[in-house]
Amino acid sequence: MSSRYNDRRVVIQGVMIGVALLWVVRLVQLQLWDTSYAIQADSNAIERVVVYPSRGLILDRDERPLVDNRVAYDVIAVYNKVKRLDTAKFCSILEIDKTTFISSLAKQSHFSAQTSPNKPFPFLKNITHTQYTKLQESLYEFPGFVVQNRGVRAYPDSLGAHLIGYMSEVNEEQVAKSKGSYMRGDYCGTTGLEKFYERELRGKPGIRYILRDNMGRRKGSYEQGKRDSVAVSGQDLMTSIDLEVQKLAEQLLRNKRGGVIAVDPSTGEILALASGPNYDPNALGVFNRRRNINLASLYKDPNIPLMNRVMSARYPPGSTFKTGMAALEIQLGWDPNRSVGCGGGYRLGAGRKVKCHRHTGTGNISGAVQHSCNTYFCTSFYHTLNNFPSVSEGLDSIDSYLYDYGFGRTLGIDMPSEIKGNIPTPKSYNKVHPIDKRTGKASWNANTIISMGIGQGEVLVTPLQMVNLAQTIANRGWYYTPHLVKGLRLNGKLLPTAKQYKEKHKMRINTNNFEWVAEGMNNMAKTNKNVFVAGLDICGKTGTAQNPHGKDNSAFIAFAPRVNPKIAIAVYVENAGFGAQFGAPIASLLVEQYINRKVTRTALVKKMKSTYLLKSYTPDTARARPLI
Repeated sequence: MSSRYNDRRVVIQGVMIGVALLWVVRLVQLQLWDTSYAIQADSNAIERVVVYPSRGLILDRDERPLVDNRVAYDVIAVYNKVKRLDTAKFCSILEIDKTTFISSLAKQSHFSAQTSPNKPFPFLKNITHTQYTKLQESLYEFPGFVVQNRGVRAYPDSLGAHLIGYMSEVNEEQVAKSKGSYMRGDYCGTTGLEKFYERELRGKPGIRYILRDNMGRRKGSYEQGKRDSVAVSGQDLMTSIDLEVQKLAEQLLRNKRGGVIAVDPSTGEILALASGPNYDPNALGVFNRRRNINLASLYKDPNIPLMNRVMSARYPPGSTFKTGMAALEIQLGWDPNRSVGCGGGYRLGAGRKVKCHRHTGTGNISGAVQHSCNTYFCTSFYHTLNNFPSVSEGLDSIDSYLYDYGFGRTLGIDMPSEIKGNIPTPKSYNKVHPIDKRTGKASWNANTIISMGIGQGEVLVTPLQMVNLAQTIANRGWYYTPHLVKGLRLNGKLLPTAKQYKEKHKMRINTNNFEWVAEGMNNMAKTNKNVFVAGLDICGKTGTAQNPHGKDNSAFIAFAPRVNPKIAIAVYVENAGFGAQFGAPIASLLVEQYINRKVTRTALVKKMKSTYLLKSYTPDTARARPLI
């Protein structure tokens, strides 16, 4: 009996010794190798603070800020760390009610891969400096809450809404795809340069570890900052925008729908980019308490003020298109010295004709450009197409030159949302006009598509493509891709732009062909009182584009001076009538501003500014108050 008892005692003692040894080993492991418990303990006393970098500035060509930064304060919470607190005092400091307090926390009750109860989330954004100061004094009384400061955008001149773009809070999908680059509550560029250059502008956040006492009060840096990482500021964008030309462009487009873009043809650098109607970029600043109301109001407006019409709207170019057609038709065999009698229009047969306005004789292709003769360009288009074995082959050849200009495709500007417009092809016409089953040939011919020769019909372009045509003519057959950013600045060093903006694109059209066009454009400008400015030697071409939905659209392209041009420009104003009525004067005023650095025709400026061409719109409740 005692033997069994002794054996059982030995077994029990062995088990106890074994358990004790396991505990000793585990304690040694925790003390020497495993830091998880230390980290967990630290987490109760150490606050991890994200240090947001300064977002890069966006500057004009003279380094004046188009976009600046200001400080904003956000209240950040960690759901699992929020404990019993004086809710009334907390709400009083932040000037919110208890319902808002509860609902803001309740949003975090449904956790996902990106939202965990241990992850910080924005409880309340953009509190005032006064609220920030009061909250900082009592923050130790509100466990689970901290105040995070960061830079937000401000727009000192309230200009360039469409070219700069606006920012929005990242969504869960963006957070997931960023692989830790973005956290909930962060902002990123949504449109414009803010979006296209988001990576360069944003910089890299840093981390600070702050030691807290048992009351939750900050005591200083943890481990003297050994674990901290430094925030890296974003790069500044050095744009080519001329602030004075940009300002005037936006003023002249006030209360109108359309687009204006001006470039330096020697570099492709954009001097001004304006879309109408416009809006104050401060209305969509993330610091603006009425931001969501403003954004909803802009979305509701039937004039679509959020659209960048320079590159995201497509229009029939009208007679501005004749300039490009003239140069390529000479290349394909048309005699530029040939004279064509007008007679009031181009006859299609069976009593139909393409009408032309009354003008003096053209004499040659330069005269046809000057007087914008529809009869001349319908004739030249017809004969050019029929110089090929088939009309389809002729159209293919013409299209290839139009693609060289940049039509029918995107140019690659450093902005998001560029569209390609439309250049009709034999394939597209075959769909509309079925093949003749008896002959097996296309049932369409040169007269069927004659409107293409004068920039109407299925031809659709963007103002961006129109200015590219203008600068190609200005350079007599080559261009640089239009772009907004001249360089990126980081720590005082200027970094070059992408290589594609330094590549010269050469046309397959002879240089002399463009001289014929430039002469016609120059003569047109000399005889138009809304275009001519002594000493500027402007070359311009009007366009009156038919609009099935209302009054014709007013278009104009130009460059100046004729030799060694400094500026090329395109203007498109919807439902404004003849090209000479609005497109031409707006363009010439901007050319004058850029070259002479002032405008003398103040009466014309006043007329352009004061003309209202928008759709009528009765404000609803959301629009009862102005933006901002």
